[in-house]
Amino acid sequence: MFTFYKQAFKNAKPQNAKTALFSILTFFVFILIVAFTFMPVQQALQMFMMSMMYQGPMFQAALPLIIALIIPLLIFLFVGFQLVVGTINVVYKAIHKEDVHLTDVFTAFKKGSYLKSVKLALFTLLVMLITIIVVTVVNQLFSALMHTILSRMQSGTGGNMGALITVQLIGLTISKLIASLFIWFFTYIVIAYVVAYLRDRQAGAFKDVKQSFKSLKNGRHSWFKLFLGLILLNLIVIIFSEPIPQLVVLATQHMSQNLAKILVYVVIVIMYVIRIVVYYLNLMAIVQFFSKATEHFHPESKQKSTTIGDKVVESSATVKGSKKAKEKDSNKDNKTNHVTNKASETKDKAEEKFNTDGKQEDLKETKEEYSDSTFDHLKNKKKDVDERSDDFKK
Repeated sequence: MFTFYKQAFKNAKPQNAKTALFSILTFFVFILIVAFTFMPVQQALQMFMMSMMYQGPMFQAALPLIIALIIPLLIFLFVGFQLVVGTINVVYKAIHKEDVHLTDVFTAFKKGSYLKSVKLALFTLLVMLITIIVVTVVNQLFSALMHTILSRMQSGTGGNMGALITVQLIGLTISKLIASLFIWFFTYIVIAYVVAYLRDRQAGAFKDVKQSFKSLKNGRHSWFKLFLGLILLNLIVIIFSEPIPQLVVLATQHMSQNLAKILVYVVIVIMYVIRIVVYYLNLMAIVQFFSKATEHFHPESKQKSTTIGDKVVESSATVKGSKKAKEKDSNKDNKTNHVTNKASETKDKAEEKFNTDGKQEDLKETKEEYSDSTFDHLKNKKKDVDERSDDFKK
C-alpha cells in the first residue's frame, strides 16, 4: 500500500529536504496568487446578490461578476498552472535522481513547452469543473440523507445533544471521505498527465492525458493499492480539519477566551502542517507510481540508461571487428610480404646466376679471342722467320 511512498523517498533521498522546500514554497506562491485573484470575485458576488435583492438590472449586476471570474481563470491558464507544473517537476527530477535547482520551478515557461502547458491548463479547468460538480452533488445527497437521519434521531432520542453531535461529526467525516475519493481520483489524473508532459515535451497534450488514463490499467491492482494509500493518508487530514476543531471548540466553551483562542490556533497550525505533509507525500507517491507504471509507454526513457551500455557493446563489438579485420589485413600483408621477399630472393639469385653465367661466357669468349689472336700472331711470326731464313740462305 505504501510501497511507492518508500520508493519515492528512497530515490529522492539525497535531495529530500531541497525538494520539499522548493515544491512547498512554489505551491504556497500558487495559493497566494489564487487567493488574491479570487478576492474581487467575492466582492463582485456580494454586489450581485445585493442587486438581485433590490431587483436591479441583471446585466449590470452580472458584468462585474463575469469579469471578476475571467481574471483568475486567465491567471491560472497562463501563470498558475505553470507553477503547479514546476512543483511537480521538482519532485519528478528528484525521484529520477537528477539535480534539483530553483530554476526547475519555471520549466513550463520555457520556449517550446509553454503552449502545451496552456493546453493542459485548459483541460485541467475542465477536470476541476467536473470535480466540483461531482463533489457538490455528493455533498448535497449526503446532506439530505444526514438531515433525514438527524431529524429521526431527534424525535427518537428526545433531543440528546451528545448523540446528535456525534452522529453529525461521523456523517460529516464520511461525506468528506466519499468526496475525497473523487477529488483524489481527478488529482491523480492531473498529476499523471503533468508527469507525462515533463517526460516528453514533444508529444501532444491529448497523448499525455491518454497516458494518464492508461496508467490505471497496470495489472496486479497496484493502482488500487496506491489509491487506497492516498485515501487513508487524506483521512488524517479530514479528521484534523473537520471533527477535531469542532470538538476543541466544544471543549473550550467553559475555558477562558484567551486559552481557548490559543488552543484553536494550535489546532489550526497542526491541521495545516499535517495537510501540507500529506499532500506532499501523496504527490511523491503519484509521481513515483506513474513513472514506474508507464515505463513501457516510453521505451526511449527506459532505454536512457541502457543506451549507454548498448553503445559500449556496439563500440566494443566494432573495436573487436576492427581488430579482427586489422589482424586479417596484417596476416594478408605478412603473406604478401613473404611472397614478395621470396620472389625478390629468387629474382636476385637469377640475376646473380645470370651475371655469373654471363661473366663466364665473356671470359670464355675473351680467352678464345685471345687464343686465336695469339695463334695468328705466332703463325705470322713463324712465316716471317721462314721468309727471313730463306732470304738469308739465298
